[in-house]
Amino acid sequence: MASQPDREVLYRSIVCDLRSAGILLNFPDLPDGTFESLEETADIASVRALSLAKSICKKFVDNSMAQNADDVALRKFRAINSACSQWVFPIEDNVVNDISHFELLGEFRRCLGRFFTSHYSFGDPSMDGVFDDHSLLDIPKIAYYANNGPGASLEASGCSWIEKFGTSPVTYSRDFLWELYRSTTALSPLRHDAESHRDATFGHVVKCYSKLLFVPKTVTESRTICVEPSLNMWFQKGIQFLLESQLKCHWGLDLAVQQSINRNMARLGSINGSFGTIDLTSASDSISLKMLNWALPRSVLNVLNLFRTPNAKIASNDEEVELHMVSTMGNAFTFPLQTAIFAAAVEAVYNCLRIPLKKYRKIRRDFSLSSSGLRGETLFSVPNFAVNGDDIIVVSEAYDVLMVLLSLLGFMPNMTKSFNEGLFRESCGADFWSGHQVRGVYCKTLHTVQDVFSLINRLNRWTAMSGIPLPQTVGFLRKRCRKIYYVPPSESDAAGIQVPMDIARPGVLKQSKSRVDLPFYGTGHHTYEAFRFKPNSLPVGGKGWVFSNEITVLSCLKGEIVSGSLVRREDVGIFEIRRLSTHCWALSQVGLPLDERYMRSWSDACRANLFG
Repeated sequence: MASQPDREVLYRSIVCDLRSAGILLNFPDLPDGTFESLEETADIASVRALSLAKSICKKFVDNSMAQNADDVALRKFRAINSACSQWVFPIEDNVVNDISHFELLGEFRRCLGRFFTSHYSFGDPSMDGVFDDHSLLDIPKIAYYANNGPGASLEASGCSWIEKFGTSPVTYSRDFLWELYRSTTALSPLRHDAESHRDATFGHVVKCYSKLLFVPKTVTESRTICVEPSLNMWFQKGIQFLLESQLKCHWGLDLAVQQSINRNMARLGSINGSFGTIDLTSASDSISLKMLNWALPRSVLNVLNLFRTPNAKIASNDEEVELHMVSTMGNAFTFPLQTAIFAAAVEAVYNCLRIPLKKYRKIRRDFSLSSSGLRGETLFSVPNFAVNGDDIIVVSEAYDVLMVLLSLLGFMPNMTKSFNEGLFRESCGADFWSGHQVRGVYCKTLHTVQDVFSLINRLNRWTAMSGIPLPQTVGFLRKRCRKIYYVPPSESDAAGIQVPMDIARPGVLKQSKSRVDLPFYGTGHHTYEAFRFKPNSLPVGGKGWVFSNEITVLSCLKGEIVSGSLVRREDVGIFEIRRLSTHCWALSQVGLPLDERYMRSWSDACRANLFG
């Protein structure tokens, strides 16, 4: 693998390809330059080309840029935390669309309170009636649904359950959390014995802070996240489950599928202007404790305070900062909590404007009776709002009033990524212009050959969508690879370059005569080489294995021990070249709902970019 290519060279290759394709736009000389704005009369090819040129190097971060981006993120974090400490209930009674600020805020408080006090039956049916039906965040409920999160925790040796709760000291911000954890483990003899062994070996530690870290976001600014104490995260996962279940029951917001709903509504908004899309700046860090102290029922805020961390320690200088925000990204309940807050804001605005709130829900329509029972189909009601974290979609007439309410609550609308007029809308990682997908491709790094393969595959798909070939850029990237591995389209982006069968066959693909005539498969049996990720693992009972039998059994029950080894959940491992086989090489055989036109476009894009 050659050395890391310069981001400016990658950008210039993209611009060269776009100009060769006849895109007559004034691109800046450098990726950090100022891009022109397009009129609504612009053709879709120009919109897609401009989007690609703007995005390709936006998140490309090398080591020389990381420190400066971290400094920007830290200053922003301090400013937002300070703003959270200064939130006050507005005194001035200004009027927007004949609705006073007091009316908006009062309706918001009522809607949010109703969310936390309405009762729905969800979760384990066997536990119905065991808990207090009048409190969503009841501590026995939280303890029952507590779970291990996928991320890191303070003092933990890894991200799996066995490494957090079997071979590390458990950490917590309040003694109450330790006592609650001990009482829940005592309910099971197996868990009690496992925890007794762990505590005797590794102990438990009070950590009244989370650790503030920086991860890459864009060239100019990093993203801040906090690593929580292990027991805080354990119980925060319980709150997360309860909030997500309530969101689904109360507002029809299923976070498992909400992104696709947001994207479809953004597409509709770009076609007829019926919906506006709203994005907020640092929304997860802007949930002020003072605002929640006014908005939430006292019992709810008390529970959130029990399981949040009150301080954050900046990893770069060990400075400890008091948090005036309720939580940060890294806290498991942050995302569903902000979704609930923004959904309550939407409902409040709709109520004040007398707009009926239409929820997303499944409707089963039965239409015939057969020998096997009643047949039917599942329909889906079309909602008139959508919230997924800070990605908010509302009907266009509620857009301006919602912006006012969000500002009153201490949030900062991102006006460069919020749209209520024109042909452009964006939500949940999808950009639409008059109903057409126009999102570009983001290159974060090209340190490894897997990064290069991933970028080539995504550029090929972009060409299939736009019809604009990028042969110079793909050729530039191919020179960074010592060897090219052609793989079927069902493989991951990092495995190799995904191509049609006729491109892969020469010199790489071998066809087995014993399977070539099978009528069911049609295409025969094909072998190929590809990269596969192999996570680090620890053999059970081998050198370094220090877990008790009880801990080992619990880890097996959680599915963490596979084929006699503990497979670590974090993305630490190596890529190996593996010899693999498939009988479904063609794009039409991968099981995706793709139409014939796209399959032809993708095949043509691969040929144009690789051999153009």
